[in-house]
Amino acid sequence: MADDILSLLRRNPHGVTRTEIRDYFNRNKNKANIDSALNLLSREDLAYSEPKESGGKPTEMWFAKTVKTPRTT
Repeated sequence: MADDILSLLRRNPHGVTRTEIRDYFNRNKNKANIDSALNLLSREDLAYSEPKESGGKPTEMWFAKTVKTPRTT
């Protein structure tokens, strides 16, 4: 599941909300499963979240971290 979410985040560099993540799985994954996958991605330094003001409760946006590859000479 974490791999699927990371793939989704990489395809959407503008960020993805938790609602969009839930909808990606056709609402077939519960909050605990999504939280677990996002926590894993965050712990492994593959993704991060930022709040986005929405006029009410801030929306949690998730982004994939860009992978920097070492330069070879």
